[in-house]
Amino acid sequence: AGSDDPPCGGSVRLLLNLPPPASEAHLLQRQQGQCAGCRAPLQPTARRQSIFLSSLGLKGSGPSGPKRCEYTGQLYCARCCEGSTAVIPARVLHEWDFKRYPVSSLAAEYLASIYDQPMLCVAAVNPGLSARVALLARVHDTRVRACKALRLAQSQGGAGAASAERLLKAAG
Repeated sequence: AGSDDPPCGGSVRLLLNLPPPASEAHLLQRQQGQCAGCRAPLQPTARRQSIFLSSLGLKGSGPSGPKRCEYTGQLYCARCCEGSTAVIPARVLHEWDFKRYPVSSLAAEYLASIYDQPMLCVAAVNPGLSARVALLARVHDTRVRACKALRLAQSQGGAGAASAERLLKAAG
């Protein structure tokens, strides 16, 4: 596994980049034919089954084949990937995409635990996103104004503090 690959086994960390596209065969080779969660042997999805699922518009593999976690980009067995879905932070940060995607059970648990945590500065990870998303630009502008008001309040005392408080309430 490469140095950017998420670890195999029982831990998950915050990933801010989308996993690169890779074929099932490539992932099986990179993972030495093992589930990224429990290291159980994985069998490739049968070609006919894969074609059938694709014709139905379904992604991934059937119950006997490995399942790709859209968060880690790795393959998991049916026990470690039981149909959980989650919003992928990297998709939000890079594509402003809040859809839920299939993830491993471990990734689903981790992502649920951090869902409401303000952990990232969007402007630091993807500075161009606020130019494409009006809501982010508005939030950024409100924050800049709030910081200016707070500095003003610190320098002027009582009257400036009331003005800063009003602006902060408006920012939500």
